[in-house]
Amino acid sequence: MKKLCYILLLISGENLWGQSNLDTATRLSEDNQFLASTALLEQFIEDHPDRYFDLSQAYFLISYNYLQLGDYQAALAANDQSHNIRDRIHSENISENYMRAGAVHLMMGDYERAIDLLYTAYNLPIENPQNFALTTGYMASAQQALGNYEKALNGYQQAKEILEIELGDDHPDIATNYYNIGTLYLDWGKTDRAQDALEKGLAIAERWPDRRDQLGRFYAALGLLYSEIDPAKAMDYYHQAEGAFQLAYGDYHPELIRTKLQLAKIAIYQDDPVLAQVQVSAALEKLLPAGEMGPMAEASTIDGLLLAEAWQLKALLQLSAQDEGTLKEALSSCERAVQLLNHELNLRYGDAAQLQILQQLYPVYETGLKAALKVFQLTGAIEYQERAFQLAEAGRANLLRTQRMNVGDLAIQYPALVQQEQLLKNQLRQEEALLALAPTDAKQRQAKITAFEKYQQFLKQVEKQHPGYYQALFSTASPAVANIQQKLGDQTSLLEYFIGEEDYYIFALSDDKFETIRLPKKTALLPEFKKIDASWKGLVAKGKASPGVYSKLENQAGTADLDQAIDGFLTAIQKIRPRELIDNGFQLYGKLIEPVEQVIKHSENLIIVPHGPLHQLPFEAIITQNVDAEKKLKYHKLNYLVKDYAIQYAAFAGEVLTKSPPPSITELEPFLAMAPIFTQDSIGSYIRESNRFLFDTLYQSNAALRAISSDGRLFQPLKHSEQEVRNILQLFADKKVATQAYFSDQALETTFKEEAPSYKYIHLATHSFVNRADSQFSGVAFFQAKAEQEDGILYLPEIYPLEMNAELVVLSSCESGRGEYALGEGTLSLTRAFLVAGADHVLSTLWNVYDRYASELMTEFYGELLKDKTTAAALRKAKLKMIGDKDTANPKIWSGFILSGKWLD
Repeated sequence: MKKLCYILLLISGENLWGQSNLDTATRLSEDNQFLASTALLEQFIEDHPDRYFDLSQAYFLISYNYLQLGDYQAALAANDQSHNIRDRIHSENISENYMRAGAVHLMMGDYERAIDLLYTAYNLPIENPQNFALTTGYMASAQQALGNYEKALNGYQQAKEILEIELGDDHPDIATNYYNIGTLYLDWGKTDRAQDALEKGLAIAERWPDRRDQLGRFYAALGLLYSEIDPAKAMDYYHQAEGAFQLAYGDYHPELIRTKLQLAKIAIYQDDPVLAQVQVSAALEKLLPAGEMGPMAEASTIDGLLLAEAWQLKALLQLSAQDEGTLKEALSSCERAVQLLNHELNLRYGDAAQLQILQQLYPVYETGLKAALKVFQLTGAIEYQERAFQLAEAGRANLLRTQRMNVGDLAIQYPALVQQEQLLKNQLRQEEALLALAPTDAKQRQAKITAFEKYQQFLKQVEKQHPGYYQALFSTASPAVANIQQKLGDQTSLLEYFIGEEDYYIFALSDDKFETIRLPKKTALLPEFKKIDASWKGLVAKGKASPGVYSKLENQAGTADLDQAIDGFLTAIQKIRPRELIDNGFQLYGKLIEPVEQVIKHSENLIIVPHGPLHQLPFEAIITQNVDAEKKLKYHKLNYLVKDYAIQYAAFAGEVLTKSPPPSITELEPFLAMAPIFTQDSIGSYIRESNRFLFDTLYQSNAALRAISSDGRLFQPLKHSEQEVRNILQLFADKKVATQAYFSDQALETTFKEEAPSYKYIHLATHSFVNRADSQFSGVAFFQAKAEQEDGILYLPEIYPLEMNAELVVLSSCESGRGEYALGEGTLSLTRAFLVAGADHVLSTLWNVYDRYASELMTEFYGELLKDKTTAAALRKAKLKMIGDKDTANPKIWSGFILSGKWLD
């Protein structure tokens, strides 16, 4: 499981002024009375409209108060007011405003924007060295969240050196920097260095007994460090953290609850379910101090994410039960956790923060899936098989929903709804933050429940009155299995996979069959649970370190394992190793296809819903019949799965029901093609200066870097792309179908954005690339015209709002189908972006393709498509033509092209 990035909340060290007339507001903020402080400051602003310096400080503190309350938009607005006043009076404190804006975007999960703002602050005069150190620390935190560990480490070390000069080497803020460095190393997987940094910081923290909160964080981080290598020692550290947090915060603080859940996980690893149950029960009692366990628990909890995690652990501990009632309770707990997850996603800003939630709570889906299937085995009730399927679908649908949530044009389409929703969300976040400060306050609990109910009422109203808006942003319901089967018809089957920690699942659907298979990933493991074994432990998400807080306010036997077979198969394709291709490809057939062959064998078409590492896999190239090791291996003689089925991929099973409505324009134009070509002597091949950061080796894969020259200055020529497009144009001309094509300096990003919504088929013969550090910087390259308004790169976030009507978008470019993998939820690829934008099908690539062979395959594909074949059938026919020729039969040439879509046409 990919480790989570730890967002370090370095808020407290910012320099707050102590002017006498505002001392009271400052003290109220220090005492966590943020609303009272804000009310006093707003009164001050009303009474003293001409005291500009003081007004700028008042707005600055208001922005801090709103930040602590989780109302990020209000925090940014107040900070902007402060910034504008300081700009008018030429204040030297403007760097603080950039720093505050960066901190807010950091909390929102908008890490790239946070770095931009903080870098601006960094380059402005900062008189207070502690503020300079804090700005550096913020930037390091954002870099860490993006996985740029070297840059993050440099930032933390620089902050530590500044503070050592200013504060000495035994100040609590020095300890905090050691903590940050230690948890960075934990995230990085460098355990020895993490231990050294944490122990140095702990030695300082122990000299400040009044900072129990800091001691607790060190103990908890060391508990995390030892959780897998020495569970007994980890438990000792967590017990110390528990005591420190209780002294620092009382009985109901999230840090104390998080520690109890970590103790439960350690108990699971030590095969002690009784102790684990004690800790989970204690956590639930503290998460719901009013004793609410009914339908309103979600509304009254002090921390929704921790409650979801507690419910998942409770369900996990019930999985060994054999009685129907306990297993149903486990399933119910997981389904409630999923609902709570959906609610928490609604309240989060930015894809990064939302994806971290999806990854953190991924075990919820698998635990619930296991519980549902155990009930199904006990009772034979098909309802529980279907509920397992719905849980497998839930995470995938959530990824699509989070992508839609971040499409900016929704604010233009539904301005009143967006504004109303924002107000209700901000009010709910405020009430949640206030309840966390006073968890036993009955009035504050009721205030949060009231805010929760208002938000839910708003959602119900939107669902009824504005179904389009609701479907785009809030709907998580998956269609019934029967509806999917009806859509499939008698010639199509669907295989959906769910890859767990120790097991994997296949859901197989045809028009009249629905089968679920559970298999162990490691062939030596038994599929049934007998105790809290590795299969259970795999469902325990690794914990995360708490944020550092500065002082003052900022506080099958004989076969390969599944993963090995996948890796071996992909390596064999890339390295052109036919024997390994056959061995691993045939094993994948036995693991992924043969167990459900009775369901799919009468179909002509196959829809694949992949999961986890299967997103990298070209199922078409799976070998369906073994070849004797003594025989001479010939690629064109092998039996590939594509010989049996026309294959299409989908993000989730419900996608087969999401055919787009007819286009709003009267009639679509037939065909649009764009080919920048990037000849070596073309000025448009030179990557614009503003885009060169995209190809920093920290961000890009080696495959993406092959798209550019060795000096990183220009795109490599696509010698065959022009001929590829001209061949396709001739095919359309032979059918007397009108076309439009743009080559070289006419293939502009602006032109594409203007014309794309009007075409039925769109073909892009160019370079594309995937940014591994941050998917929003993945993109498609157009001619690099310096005079153009656009920058020549169609970035992932620019694709979503395009409002396309195309039946098919072809990305005849490298790695267009790959993307950053979101655990349990698919890939954030260019393919997915075009589908979200409205395209019905996207033909893309899994790896770098040969320019010449891509041209040949594309020509064959369009030739078949113009014979009135379906998209999937046309692609299959083109691939079979390539396989039939021994010069192009190598799967590396043809299998990387995959078709994804919303339904099988």
